[in-house]
Amino acid sequence: MNIRVVIILLFVFSGLYAQESDETEVSHPVYGKAFVKKIYNDNAKLLNKLIYTRDTTYTKGNFEIGEWIHYYENGKIKAKGTYVNLINRDFFGRRMTYKTGEWLFYTDDGKLTEVTNYKNDKRHGKYIYYHSNGNVAGKGEFNEDKLVGKAMKFFENGQLHRVINYKDGMAFNVTEFYDKNGKTINFGTLKDGNGTIKIYDLESGMFLETMVIKDGYNVSDEE
Repeated sequence: MNIRVVIILLFVFSGLYAQESDETEVSHPVYGKAFVKKIYNDNAKLLNKLIYTRDTTYTKGNFEIGEWIHYYENGKIKAKGTYVNLINRDFFGRRMTYKTGEWLFYTDDGKLTEVTNYKNDKRHGKYIYYHSNGNVAGKGEFNEDKLVGKAMKFFENGQLHRVINYKDGMAFNVTEFYDKNGKTINFGTLKDGNGTIKIYDLESGMFLETMVIKDGYNVSDEE
């Protein structure tokens, strides 16, 4: 099951603007005075809400910082977290907007699917993914979009499935590998970034395929 359903929504921010509300001034627990901007689609459904400040006390050299909430059309939150809007503009005159800090992602019925940390719009720091039943599906750490250290996956019933050590985004060695009932099973031949890893469905526990790893990367489709 692909639980990272909402990652790809992220955010060519300039393209999201359909109909904007006027800015409304509000009191904010961190910024003191802040502003709220609401963005609607063509059907007048709220898509995004920004709560932000341009006070240089808080922006730290950026044009704007704040909180971004992205909504499904049914009104449920799709994703939320903090962002920075840079001073510099791109070739087309647009200011780049980056995710920063902790972001939370949800299904359209309100279930939390992912908590991921960002730095300059790249995954950076700890992450955790969830199954639809609320159990942890995976956790680990990124360094500028590259997996580092131990990356863990869990079956839907909560049983640890595997632990893989990563180096600079490359799958290096498998240190633990279990079936759905907690029995140690053969994972393949991966060693020092080369070999194979057996892939199992995290819901049913059924074997799916054997992934080929070369120099730390999946090359199965090239075989």
